[in-house]
Amino acid sequence: SAARGPAVDQAAAAAVEAWLHGGGQLVIDNLAPDYHRVAGAMTANDMSELSAACAALRTSAETAQAYPPIPDSEAQVHWSASLAQSARAGTDCLAGLSANSGMLITEGGHEAGASSRESALMNARLSTLRGN
Repeated sequence: SAARGPAVDQAAAAAVEAWLHGGGQLVIDNLAPDYHRVAGAMTANDMSELSAACAALRTSAETAQAYPPIPDSEAQVHWSASLAQSARAGTDCLAGLSANSGMLITEGGHEAGASSRESALMNARLSTLRGN
């Protein structure tokens, strides 16, 4: 059935609110500095910082993957995809640095971008659920 305007299931909205307040928002927020750190290291062409940043991104993504899922299937699909891309970005970035492969490092950058797009879709869904 097609959605009619901003009507939101109140029970679903309450479950998501509880997830966010119960630690989910912290898990989401934990990834942002890692993205900025990776982007900054790439821009500065600082390979040792990039290595640390990519490792941190992968660790944050894996930690978030172990956290209970968002209790909204639409938001969770985007969140799960975002985390998978983040973990892959960190892995490919580290492999690229290890093998001195610019192609793998670039691929990691593309994966981080894809992760960011999925994260934006997740945030849009959460905003809809929260009525803002």
